[in-house]
Amino acid sequence: MKPLFPFLLLFGFLSPAQTSNAQITEGAISFETKTYVDWDAYERESLKPQLDAIEQSDMPEDLKKEKRAEAIRMYQLGKTLIAKVVETVEVMDLVFSNGLAGAERSLNGAKENEFTRYVFDSMNMTRHYIDQTGTHRQFSMKSPPAGTELNWSDIRHSVRIDTSDTKEILGFKCVKYYVEHSHRMKGAGEITRSAYEMYVTDAFELPLYLFDPILSEKLFSGAALEIKYFAQISSGYSIVRATSFSRDVDRSKLDLPERFRK
Repeated sequence: MKPLFPFLLLFGFLSPAQTSNAQITEGAISFETKTYVDWDAYERESLKPQLDAIEQSDMPEDLKKEKRAEAIRMYQLGKTLIAKVVETVEVMDLVFSNGLAGAERSLNGAKENEFTRYVFDSMNMTRHYIDQTGTHRQFSMKSPPAGTELNWSDIRHSVRIDTSDTKEILGFKCVKYYVEHSHRMKGAGEITRSAYEMYVTDAFELPLYLFDPILSEKLFSGAALEIKYFAQISSGYSIVRATSFSRDVDRSKLDLPERFRK
């Protein structure tokens, strides 16, 4: 999950810390996603084990030299690709109302020519976009992704709440949640694990599949306004943060934009 600029807080008429005494059923919210990598740790995790294995092998020295060069080449290629992700700031502007949401995305300030509509109860999403030929394309996906029931097994989720760790985000009181997901690819021995640290408000509902389709169960009520995602390697993580919220909703933004109807 791959992964939204600060705006002025539009809740000046509310108290400093908002509560969920009156559940909010609609709003306009923006999220910013950034990715961070510890490059020294990345090298230790990805390149060093390969070089050590080559050095400790009994292959001829000329073959070792060839293998080392290939390992370094692939490491540099991977580093270049990851660096592009690190340099990208993703913004998702989302409008939600009574279990529906419409979202548009920007990358480094440039608006993407796409629109995504979510249906919370069924955990369906439909993405519309214009391809390089100018043709309107769309695809729909149910969370978890189609085919999961055939390819995954041992799907597990866990949630731990630390009520002593709180944070105010955009005027909403949020509590720290630790969420873990794991699954096994059928036919594979290793288990894929994902870990998240979240600050969650109970003032309104936003399902987690908006941020990561593998989080396909309703693990708790509320909305995560900050998510720190850890992949299987320890050298990188992404942070999704809510940057603005308004109860002034333009419901037309739940509908497919005109440019996709032509």
